Amino acid sequence: LKVLNGQWKRRLSCESKFYLNQLTPIKGCYLHQDVSGHLMSGLTGRQTLLYASRLKNLFELTIIDHEAIVDRILNELLIINTANIPIQNCSNGERKRLALGMEMTSIMMPNLICIDEPTSGLDSNSAEIIINFLRKIAYDHNVTIIAAIHQPQTELLEIFDDVYVLAKNGVCVYSGRPTTIAEHLSKVLNNFDRKSNQTSPIEELINYCSLETTDTIIQRMVNITNDNDNESDIMRHELRLIIDGIHQNCQRFSFQSSWILLQRYLHNQMFKWTIILSIFPIILIILLRNFYNDQIAQQNGCFNFIENDFNNTICNIDDDDDEQNEWKMVQKDLMDNTRYTMYITFIFLTWILIPASILFGQEMILFQNEHRNGWYFFQFFLIFKKKTLIHPIYDRLV
Repeated sequence: LKVLNGQWKRRLSCESKFYLNQLTPIKGCYLHQDVSGHLMSGLTGRQTLLYASRLKNLFELTIIDHEAIVDRILNELLIINTANIPIQNCSNGERKRLALGMEMTSIMMPNLICIDEPTSGLDSNSAEIIINFLRKIAYDHNVTIIAAIHQPQTELLEIFDDVYVLAKNGVCVYSGRPTTIAEHLSKVLNNFDRKSNQTSPIEELINYCSLETTDTIIQRMVNITNDNDNESDIMRHELRLIIDGIHQNCQRFSFQSSWILLQRYLHNQMFKWTIILSIFPIILIILLRNFYNDQIAQQNGCFNFIENDFNNTICNIDDDDDEQNEWKMVQKDLMDNTRYTMYITFIFLTWILIPASILFGQEMILFQNEHRNGWYFFQFFLIFKKKTLIHPIYDRLV
């Protein structure tokens, strides 16, 4: 899926070739198996789709009714009940549909959607609902959807228009419609009888996928599949060879995207906890401020012994006891100043930097997925993080 989506362009064999439609440009997107990397916790279903629509339709010349787009997707995907519910409280099936709905908010919808394991973590009923939704979206919006399923069920595979079955080492043993698998097996297995066989043709084909590539049955399946693909004339008439494959989406630069990201960031649950946690270091700093004397900040840690001797001579300071007491006071102030600085640094390291680092790691996953799918330019995220993280922490530490 990552190769088809344009993410992996290295370490491919010299025999790898990409043929794309020469009339329709490809605009793709990729959805991970774990959709938590596409969703920001703390947002409701409506807010999630609303911010997605604002980011993806930022450069449209016409006025966009984002609320109407959100209502349409909520009703089309049957997730209207998630409109006012935080996404972390939604079911796995609803979260997967929300992640898909975010890509559908664009006026120029992607025409190639790659989804990794859309049925993982779902029961059989929810999995069938998801696959039926994918089929409906493909037909209603004229979109090509490629889904990878590692543990397929017969009922699910029969919903697909075409299946591409891979055996060990990535060799293709079948490519075509699910209804013609029995015919394919009859060409390979002379004794294959669909009526007498207790398993379905799809299950029978999957059982052979566990064999080694050196097995004669696997080799015959691969040869028959390659011969069927070579007989097709569509590659010569409608497609053209692209050397570097599908290009990833790229968005233009705009400061408005950073403003939208900042607005969305304020709803982040982890960000709210960071604000709450920042109250404790403020209280500790106030206590430290009252515990230590103001004089600790007035002492100079750099000593000039020649200048000190000259001042002592001019001022006729002969009292050794007074000089020793003054020196002890200076030492005490310097030590208190050092302790105060260490305490302040430790407080902000533990209460500010560590939560911010955890939050930054979560945001980077979200940013990578949105940037890859063409939501905004790379600099948008850096400008946004500079406003929300770097300056406040730097100002506090200083």
